[in-house]
Amino acid sequence: MRDIRLLIVQYAGDYQEAFLRLATGGEETYYAQKYSVDTVAALGAQIGEVATLCCFTEQPYNELVASRVRAIGAGFQDKINVRQLLNIIIDYHPTHLVLRTPIYRVLTWAIRHQLSTLALFAESLPTQSLKQKIRNFFLSRALNHPQVDWVGSYGLTASRALQRIGVCPHKVIPWDFCVEDSSQMFSPKRLRHQAQTWHLLYIGRLVAFASVKVSATYSSQRLFSKPQAGPFTYKSSGETRTITGLHRSINYSLMTALSSQESSPIIRLFL
Repeated sequence: MRDIRLLIVQYAGDYQEAFLRLATGGEETYYAQKYSVDTVAALGAQIGEVATLCCFTEQPYNELVASRVRAIGAGFQDKINVRQLLNIIIDYHPTHLVLRTPIYRVLTWAIRHQLSTLALFAESLPTQSLKQKIRNFFLSRALNHPQVDWVGSYGLTASRALQRIGVCPHKVIPWDFCVEDSSQMFSPKRLRHQAQTWHLLYIGRLVAFASVKVSATYSSQRLFSKPQAGPFTYKSSGETRTITGLHRSINYSLMTALSSQESSPIIRLFL
């Protein structure tokens, strides 16, 4: 095990910054961040060395943050320079690779050099355009290569999407963080059946292909006495906009409605 040099390549998430902040008593910036940082450090204690290569960092760096735990920053700002990224990977001389983001050329490089590879994605792959479909076709072929042991994806929906683009089902493993909270930790709430206005609060980071889907679901409790035809209104950054012509459900792309820079949008749906 001591001859293993494991390299984890991820799109963003500065491991050095997170490691030092948490080591000095700082708080997490997202759920299970400390768990993720500690897990990588624990791997370093079992093998020769583990390194996390983050593509987007404020500046390039290569530092040993703990015994057998290395943090590498590529220093990219606007887009990933794949050739430069490959040079950083080659300079590290990894024996094993964990690819946290679907970069095709990195994946095919690992296959050519016979690296034992694990794909561990945290995002769903876009499949709308022809270019995306072609990209996913070649990506799925690479992921099906015997050199790639497993393909992990965040949640069941994203895992099924990998299968739909052609990844072998027996290689796909859905993953999620262990959630320690449970419904028993909160006091029960009463649903106002006769309310004229329903409020949905969404707090979270938006990405370009994110969407919000709200369905008027029918159940034995009959939350709605009749189909809700709208109009539906959402509020963001002080502006109120209305979506009309929808029946029973909303699947409205936030890409054209909200700025991806908003980290905590509030969306109200009036049903």
